[in-house]
Amino acid sequence: ADFPHPQPKAVNCGECHGSTLKQYMSGFFNKLQEMGYRGIPACTDCHGVHSMSRRADTRRVCGLCHQAELKLLNSSIHAEAGKGDGRPLVCTSCHEPHFKTRRTSMTEAEWRMSLIKGCMSCHKTQSVDYVDSKHYQMVAAGDSLAPTCNTCHGDHDVLSHKNPAAQTS
Repeated sequence: ADFPHPQPKAVNCGECHGSTLKQYMSGFFNKLQEMGYRGIPACTDCHGVHSMSRRADTRRVCGLCHQAELKLLNSSIHAEAGKGDGRPLVCTSCHEPHFKTRRTSMTEAEWRMSLIKGCMSCHKTQSVDYVDSKHYQMVAAGDSLAPTCNTCHGDHDVLSHKNPAAQTS
């Protein structure tokens, strides 16, 4: 009834999401702050203010710094197709949302296997041949030169196999 509204009480996301906030602070916020970044995204930048969303469209937020990757993703098959639910993939469909330094906490072999498992989580039938291949065996054995899904299909710029510009055409 009264306008302008009084300043609302600040919400502490950590009251309900303590472990996620702790991971975000140590694996994302503090790391970027130590590197000198300012304007680091907060919970509401990705999840919204009034209509909170568990699955945020992080392309808008991540794309502020990662413009080249966003441009490639937006022109890829993943921007259109989504994870079988008709929604496009977003940055956090593949990347950990609250732990920016996840890769540096893994060995190269662990990181390469996590990339493959990420692709396989959506591309189950398409990955059967790869899992049976020498390439997969080499990656599983820790060979850092063995081809992964990204080697042939690209990282953010994955195109449909029907597209003549696709790396696999």
